[in-house]
Amino acid sequence: MRRAELVKDFECVVYTNNMKCSWIPVNRFLRLTLSFRTCGRSDKRIKKLKKCDQPYSSGERDGCYLQTDATPDNVCMIVETETGMSTFKPATVVPSPEMNITEEGDTLKLRFTVPTFKRSCWIYEVCYKQCGRPQNCQNVTFYEVPTMEVPYDKTCLYEFKSRVMSTEHCIKISSNFSAAEYYGTNVPHIGTVVAIVIPVILSICVILSCSCFRRHSAIICPAVPDPSAIFKEMMMNGNKERLTTKGSLYTPVPEPIESCKITLVTDKNSILQQNC
Repeated sequence: MRRAELVKDFECVVYTNNMKCSWIPVNRFLRLTLSFRTCGRSDKRIKKLKKCDQPYSSGERDGCYLQTDATPDNVCMIVETETGMSTFKPATVVPSPEMNITEEGDTLKLRFTVPTFKRSCWIYEVCYKQCGRPQNCQNVTFYEVPTMEVPYDKTCLYEFKSRVMSTEHCIKISSNFSAAEYYGTNVPHIGTVVAIVIPVILSICVILSCSCFRRHSAIICPAVPDPSAIFKEMMMNGNKERLTTKGSLYTPVPEPIESCKITLVTDKNSILQQNC
């Protein structure tokens, strides 16, 4: 059977006597079989090959719960399908520590859970942000109750992440960083409030002033007449005055008209008389 890449992002979370392994199948249409054993080439170790009998699926990842007493760095995996096989050592981690945050005066007290695997082997690495500003990560070794204190500014939002790493005297293994834990609220300082509020007020005043100016622009800035129009109007008014002062036009005196009177004469030989 040829070797092939059948899975990706294979990882096992280590507990006291078992492991929780998960992976992303390269091809979901292929039926996959997972087996595991203690690493080595001896016949005795090869015969201890065990198949996964507690499979599970979570979203895009498939997985299996394995019962083994082998150390995490000495477990080998065998993944098989109808078309290929893959053998490898898995990446192993311990569970990320859980964190509890409490406020005590001007201090935040952090309390962590301890991995069940090799309880005395751990160094805690704590990284946090204060008001969005990353602070230096701190490494602390705990021998009894894992706790840590951080100065608390009540005007800031804190974001914490943590992980554990094994000490140099233990098997080399660590955890992934935990999901972010938040505490507090960002409260703007007075200077920040002033720097934001004053420009807003000034902007509103400018807008209102422009609106008022546009509404009453005819009163504030009356229109200046065109000088040429003024001169033209003056000329026209001057001509009208001269026409009125020149006098009336000549009107002829009517002549007297004399009326005529015609007298009719009955005698045929008489001449028509006209008295005018």
